Amino acid sequence: MKKIAKILLVIAYVLIATISLAGCTKKIGQDITINEKSTTYPVKVISVDYNYDFKENTSAIISNYEALKEYCRNLNSNKSYIDDGEQIIEAPYIPGELKTYNEEYFKTKSLALAYISKSSISDEIHANKAQKTDRTLSIYYTITAPEIGLTEMGADLLVVEIDKDISNIIVING
Repeated sequence: MKKIAKILLVIAYVLIATISLAGCTKKIGQDITINEKSTTYPVKVISVDYNYDFKENTSAIISNYEALKEYCRNLNSNKSYIDDGEQIIEAPYIPGELKTYNEEYFKTKSLALAYISKSSISDEIHANKAQKTDRTLSIYYTITAPEIGLTEMGADLLVVEIDKDISNIIVING
């Protein structure tokens, strides 16, 4: 009788294991992704001036050209720019890399911008990836610091060209 009970117990374990693994499409050793409906986007890193008034690691979704100008106005609120040594350019000063985004661009796309402050202008920001899951964009980056660096604070702007349906940004250092 004990032998039959042990055999039935083994059969039950095998059935449970078979049923639980039946829906698994990944092989053992592969990473399992919970939501496979994600899209990745390239990330540009633009060097910008450090602004003491700008909140650290501020991110925004820019959906039109006026919003881009306002973001740049806030980003450069403590600056005055001189062109040709005489003319003062009032804010918003739009960094050269962002000048390609005009009203035509914003008809079909948006921008995700993330201001990242650095403890030294010698620090380097590496944009690892930007990934969209549902309506949220997660931007992953790391900062590397040299052994000997400058003491002047710095900042970079992470720029991601995104679809119009994204409504949230998460910026992750790591």
